[in-house]
Amino acid sequence: MGGTQSQTQRQAEGPCDPAHDADDEDQGRKISISNKMVERLVEDASLAGAAPPPRGAGVDPRDKVLVDRLRVVDEKHSEKWGLTIQNLSTIAGRIDARTAHMRQLQPVCPGCKEAVLDCYENAADDGDYLKCYDVVASFNNCVRETTMRRLRAATERDARETARRRRHVARARQNMMMARETTA
Repeated sequence: MGGTQSQTQRQAEGPCDPAHDADDEDQGRKISISNKMVERLVEDASLAGAAPPPRGAGVDPRDKVLVDRLRVVDEKHSEKWGLTIQNLSTIAGRIDARTAHMRQLQPVCPGCKEAVLDCYENAADDGDYLKCYDVVASFNNCVRETTMRRLRAATERDARETARRRRHVARARQNMMMARETTA
């Protein structure tokens, strides 16, 4: 749970305690536990499906402030960059639509991929994986450039197809207008 150990206080009370009085028998035995342990018990009970703890119990006010600040920062970021969840899902849908037919059986950047795998295998011997930073960066750049090149080609292909369709529709309209004029 937490990184700190909870401390409990144990008080010996009962017939073995020399300070035990008959009046204390009315109260019964007492067990003192720390606040940390109370929080753990409440948390365990709430996870087990017991009645929820009273409102405000165990809620750190600093957490509320941080959540509120995070919400404000997120809203400001969304306003500044114009990004919302709907926009992101729309953009992702467009990219998926453009890249869905781009699936190819051949791997991307096979030479760089082999270099990365070899580097990691060699680095496993001495445990210094930072040696592979440059190789991984070049693989990342290769993949990014290949993706951009394929996306550009798909966009150009779509633009050519759209232009062809527009020409076809324009020709069909022109032929239809000529046919109306000749029949009229």
